[in-house]
Amino acid sequence: MAVVTQRKGNAYLHVTAKGRAAHAGNEPTVGKNAIIDLAQRAVRLNALNDNEKGTTVSVTTFSGGENRIVIPDHAEMYVDIRFYTIAEWEKVEQAIRSILAKVNEGISVEYELILNRPPLSLVPGSDELIDTVKAASAELGIPYSDVQPGGVSDGNFVSALGVPTIDGMGPSGGMMCSPEEYLEIDTMVPCAARLALTLALLGQRRV
Repeated sequence: MAVVTQRKGNAYLHVTAKGRAAHAGNEPTVGKNAIIDLAQRAVRLNALNDNEKGTTVSVTTFSGGENRIVIPDHAEMYVDIRFYTIAEWEKVEQAIRSILAKVNEGISVEYELILNRPPLSLVPGSDELIDTVKAASAELGIPYSDVQPGGVSDGNFVSALGVPTIDGMGPSGGMMCSPEEYLEIDTMVPCAARLALTLALLGQRRV
């Protein structure tokens, strides 16, 4: 029943490459292969992953072409980007734009890069909030632990305003976004009680 004290920020990238179609048997050299162009960029984007920093650049969908005998004149991909700090995002953003700026003859590339959520970070006052959650956990006999997941929430926006933020105080579960996703029913009442007590303790401190 860990609570969330930090979260990664995330950004989305959509890239479209346009080349020139040609018959793959008769005139393959006339064609400009959009899939190959985009695949090479995908490999370079994948190289931006940095496990030590928790930075991920994941190509999540890739499609292109229209017929098995035609050099593909179009391809597109979506990329998910995650990071723990704005400084890291700015570094990765610059690297992404550099990769996509490379010009290959006969191929045009268009893209949209959107910062979806800034990171949920520790800010002044976070220690006090965490101590309150620890106190509520201790009073209810719930072992305290915290995590810093890659998934985002609306708490990311609140933290970016400089407001101390803790989320993920609901019931436990796992295997998110898979057919095996589950909820641990027996954690619902303890987590709800801890949240309620945390709010009560915060209210007492401000009276």
